[in-house]
Amino acid sequence: MARQSIKSILKSLFIEHKGEILSAAELQAAIGEDRTEWARRVRELKQEEGWPVRLVIDHHEAFAHGGPDDDENLRVLCQECNSGAKDLAPQPPTWKSLMSHVRKAKREDQLRVLEQLEKKFRRRDQ
Repeated sequence: MARQSIKSILKSLFIEHKGEILSAAELQAAIGEDRTEWARRVRELKQEEGWPVRLVIDHHEAFAHGGPDDDENLRVLCQECNSGAKDLAPQPPTWKSLMSHVRKAKREDQLRVLEQLEKKFRRRDQ
């Protein structure tokens, strides 16, 4: 039995997720880890079949706000979805403003913040 073509997989995926943001990892997972030609097939959909697709690379956490330029922080968007959004993501709060909010919270909420931070940073240290 023949495998489905990368282009047909991508067509179905784009139709199914119209208007949604798909990451490079999601595109790769859809076509299979052993196949690598998804970017070329997207260009073919645009050039040969007239799909109005123009993809851009975007940062989850804005680069202007200190977001890293690595694969974990990058995503693929169509230009229409990304237009006008340049650097509009709010700047992450400073530690001082976070502490101000935590100090004003109820004790039980402060303890939950502590628990979550301990969980997060214990995992990294191990």
